[in-house]
Amino acid sequence: MKKLVLIVICLSAYIESSLYGQDQDSMSVSVSSGVLVSSQGFNPFYLVHNRLGKVKDHENTFLEGNIYFSKAFTSNWTFRTGGGIRNAKLYELFGSFLWRDFELFVGRKPEVLGGIENNKLTTGSLALGQNAIPITQLNLSLKSFKAIPLTFNLLEFKGGISHGKFERDRFVESPTLHQKYVSFRLNLEKEAGFKVSGSLIHIAQFGGITQNGDQLPNSFEDFLRVATGRGIPGTIIGQGGESNGLGNHMGITEYTLDIDIGKNSLLINAQKPFEDDGGMNYTPVKDLLVGVKLIRPDSKIRQLYLEFFQTIWQSGPGIPDRTDKYITDEDNFGFKYGGRDDFYNNYLYQSGLTYQGRILSNPLFLTYNWSQNFEEPFANYENEIINNRIRAFHFGSLIQASQDLLLRTMMTYSINYGTYAGLYEGRFAWEGIQTDPDFEYVFLGGKNQFYSLVEGVYDTQLFKQPVKLKAMLAGDFGQLYNNVGMELGIEFLLSSY
Repeated sequence: MKKLVLIVICLSAYIESSLYGQDQDSMSVSVSSGVLVSSQGFNPFYLVHNRLGKVKDHENTFLEGNIYFSKAFTSNWTFRTGGGIRNAKLYELFGSFLWRDFELFVGRKPEVLGGIENNKLTTGSLALGQNAIPITQLNLSLKSFKAIPLTFNLLEFKGGISHGKFERDRFVESPTLHQKYVSFRLNLEKEAGFKVSGSLIHIAQFGGITQNGDQLPNSFEDFLRVATGRGIPGTIIGQGGESNGLGNHMGITEYTLDIDIGKNSLLINAQKPFEDDGGMNYTPVKDLLVGVKLIRPDSKIRQLYLEFFQTIWQSGPGIPDRTDKYITDEDNFGFKYGGRDDFYNNYLYQSGLTYQGRILSNPLFLTYNWSQNFEEPFANYENEIINNRIRAFHFGSLIQASQDLLLRTMMTYSINYGTYAGLYEGRFAWEGIQTDPDFEYVFLGGKNQFYSLVEGVYDTQLFKQPVKLKAMLAGDFGQLYNNVGMELGIEFLLSSY
């Protein structure tokens, strides 16, 4: 711990000395430290999740340092870099070049795909949130909406694409990340006081090394197949992926409505997840996240947020494909084949859509690793995401209690049904509750769980230097576990230009 303090202080001093007197645009260095306590042997849900993967389940003390620097070379060209480290865990480190509204960055840089922008009150995007450490990647994007020519500045678009690498320590070693999105927006703010947008977000894993040491398809041609969602020859089914798509794919379609109400604004966002073409094209909306946010800049209650979240259906309980055992519709108990989408899991990439132990998406999709804090080991049927059938109701608020005190509250009530694989003892099986009336399953019948957080940030000064005093109180209650804890910290702004 003392060595880490010395490293952070020396690094900040070096940056200040090397940059002082130059024509930099902005630079900041901060150091924070604090303690965490809990009634159980692990920290409550919101003290750990949606925090860039930097907080460990069993963390008791922390020392954190952050450095950010921005330099504008011309009116169009800007260079930015930054980094963050907590208890020797480097959770952020990037360098980026910006040309007008385009950005090219390499490294670990936090970003969110899906959901209302700059929303600190959500449970998390169904595509990419801030629950895990950012994956090291090369990313090119148009960050802000730009008008499409010949549309009278009414139709706008933005988008991005990235290429990265997952970690080695997972079921399939070092798979490749492919990620892209495109958004279109109808901007009628001047004409009618609203904007409406639609987006498609696609995330995929491919390549990597299997447990047997085999290299999975990872050529440029394979990349093109992944990027376009095309199939692969049947001769390598079971090695490279299913016959209808190479690798592990997921994504969301979403729509956002932004309405002006005087000085206030109302934002409504709807996200629909998919795992394959069938899930993307399925019209009846049974699995979705809907968020409604009211922004009131002139009120003490600055923001109010409501969210409903449901992923129980997943194209139904029918097994995904016919097998030697289940051939007819009667074998599938009258359900259509093509069900059990099993969000964020994959039969080959058994670590799922996780990075360094955290799901990249919404943390209400519980991982097996997290469940071991409060459950005895149980059959997870080779899936890391052991709870992806969820119904949840969520409320959040942002309150400016005084000029110097900002409060944030989060309250989430969830009903957790586990996975189809857990209910039927396998994604391609009809056992479990189908054949055994006494079958035991940790999520059987749906387990209720409540997560809450109250956070306060107080701005003050110490020795005429800006200081932030921070307190987070979290409580989890329900049929899964009960736990109460808090984090107390202080942040020093060592330099700012």
